[in-house]
Amino acid sequence: MATDVPKKDAPPTPENAKPKGRRKKLIFIVVAAVAVLAVGAGAVLFLLASPSGEQKEVKHQPAQAPLFVNLEPFTVNLQPEDGDKYLQVVTTLKIADKAVEDRVKVYMPEVRHRILLLLSGKKPSQLGTPEGRELLATEIRDEVNRILGTADGKNAKASTPTKPIGKVSAKFAADSHIGTRDGAVTGVLFTSFIIQ
Repeated sequence: MATDVPKKDAPPTPENAKPKGRRKKLIFIVVAAVAVLAVGAGAVLFLLASPSGEQKEVKHQPAQAPLFVNLEPFTVNLQPEDGDKYLQVVTTLKIADKAVEDRVKVYMPEVRHRILLLLSGKKPSQLGTPEGRELLATEIRDEVNRILGTADGKNAKASTPTKPIGKVSAKFAADSHIGTRDGAVTGVLFTSFIIQ
């Protein structure tokens, strides 16, 4: 009597082999698809997340409010051209941080002295134009930065001007890193400017 039961040692027939082959192919395709999607998603996140992550950090940093130090009014005689003239000016220093404000207050007598010398060396014609006033503001900023730069022993070379005060050369201003906007005093504002 013959039975149709396959033997365990018998080689598999094509009917038995098809389901196992299909299952292996299906698993391989699913694993490959998941891997491709994971790599694609990772690439997209890497390329898009870096710039936007930096932008988010910049947006969340609060802008530091500017600090200002008001100086007492200056009244000086100007260099004569067409008769005697005087200048009355009120200035405000725009500074980098609170530590600079403290340093300016400590060196206030020297700051005022140097600004008075600078102002009294000017002629009315030099200060009559907006460009002349901007140049004066730049010279005051540079002079105060030189004073503050020598306060801690740094920049001693820059504290000794190569030309008389009031006649800042373009070469000296270009060579001096203190005269840039990166200094302790970043700007000088005139709140009153009268020539009579």
